Amino acid sequence: MAHDQTKLAHGHTNGEAIKSKRNISRFFVEQRHITWVMLIGVCVWGVYSYKSMPQRKDPDTPVKTAVAITTWPGVNAEKIEQLVTRKIEEKIAQNANVEKIRSISRTNISVVYVDLDENFPGSQIGKEFDDIALKLDSIKDLPDGAGPIQFIKDFGDTSALMLTVASPKVSEAEIDVRAKEVGEAIARNRAQYAPAGGGSALHDCQHPHSPGKHPRRAGPAQSAYRLPQREGCG
Repeated sequence: MAHDQTKLAHGHTNGEAIKSKRNISRFFVEQRHITWVMLIGVCVWGVYSYKSMPQRKDPDTPVKTAVAITTWPGVNAEKIEQLVTRKIEEKIAQNANVEKIRSISRTNISVVYVDLDENFPGSQIGKEFDDIALKLDSIKDLPDGAGPIQFIKDFGDTSALMLTVASPKVSEAEIDVRAKEVGEAIARNRAQYAPAGGGSALHDCQHPHSPGKHPRRAGPAQSAYRLPQREGCG
């Protein structure tokens, strides 16, 4: 009897301890109306964010990398590393938004890459690169014959051109006519630019009754037109 009472008291104590602890999962299970309101709010917010997301055929991808190139003709890589590359790295490191600095020192040339922070806003990249360029311009103690420092910040910029060819729906007969015109134009160009004196050229010659070869039917978008055979094709 005393053992049973001890178990009940112990279980009662554990239950009170569990209820007294803060538990996020239990809170949302018990407060279902709050859970539903928050779930609906998150769904509405997600749909709104998806609808308002900017869309571009050529999205702007900011390049957060620049390069500083310095030439010093006739000098080995070790000397360039000590007298040129290290000075450039020290100046670039003074910018607080620089995440990584990589350098390559070779004979006659020093190349230093600078990478900005990944989370840095794209609209401020040009301003930070201009600040680094000003710091590099302040280097006045380069050895004689070294320099000038060429700071290239737009080598990652690219230009995109999109060409679209579209036409209204046409019939199979018109497709055949167009294919025939294209074939005739190709034949004329081949004849115009053919090498003089009967130079060598590659031709696909096939006898219509050769064994193992069967003519294919022209599909809806295929033309039955065949280029005229050249001499030497049996």
